[in-house]
Amino acid sequence: MKFSSILSLLSLSVLSVHATEDEQTEQTEQKPIIEKQTFTPTDEKPFNFRITYGIDSHPQPSAGASLAVHNSEIVKVHYNFTNFETEEVSIVGVGGQMWDPVTGEVKANVTATNIGPLAVGSEGSVDFIQQVGIDLEPDVDYLFVPAIYIIFQEKLLVLGSTNTLVHVSDVEVSAFDPKFLILVVVLLATLAGVGYAVFEFWGKEYLIKYLAKNEGKKLAKAGVGAALGKATGSSSGSDWLPETHLNLKKK
Repeated sequence: MKFSSILSLLSLSVLSVHATEDEQTEQTEQKPIIEKQTFTPTDEKPFNFRITYGIDSHPQPSAGASLAVHNSEIVKVHYNFTNFETEEVSIVGVGGQMWDPVTGEVKANVTATNIGPLAVGSEGSVDFIQQVGIDLEPDVDYLFVPAIYIIFQEKLLVLGSTNTLVHVSDVEVSAFDPKFLILVVVLLATLAGVGYAVFEFWGKEYLIKYLAKNEGKKLAKAGVGAALGKATGSSSGSDWLPETHLNLKKK
């Protein structure tokens, strides 16, 4: 199998439903190992590789406890890969899955990220980092199942490591959190801008028409009142009184 076709197969092997564009893998140079272990091949573990990892900024939980992570968090997983085989191995990618810890159902996939390839000689060890974006249903436990992709003896293999129980929750937002305050300011400014635009393109014209209509009604009422007053004033004289009554009034 050609190496380019293997990489193409790797890039299509695992897709992510929740990973972010920030996910990437960092690597360091190979370093010699100090210890050597006794190994007996089995069907489940036919090759003598050792893979360990830790999660940055998160202490290793005790037995039976879960590792607390938050949505929108970028979790850094630090791996150490040791090759106890007599032949060289190349690490070409890392991914994984999130399982239901009770049923074993796959809840989400972790993006398979290309590495190097990173060659590890016999009795050699290498470190690399995987970044995983958390975006899962909150208040739920998941089992993180890592997957390391290697090329060994001209074959593409997927290796596992220790699974880790993680508990995902949403981040608690404080009312005094600067990010929250900025969000509130932006939201208020947006609402104010939308309100101003609506007033300028629709409300202003309606208000002018409404005020003009009301002013017209007031002027009409004022005109009627003036006319009535004039009519009342003209009829308030003594022209209509009988002459006999006027003569009596003069006496």
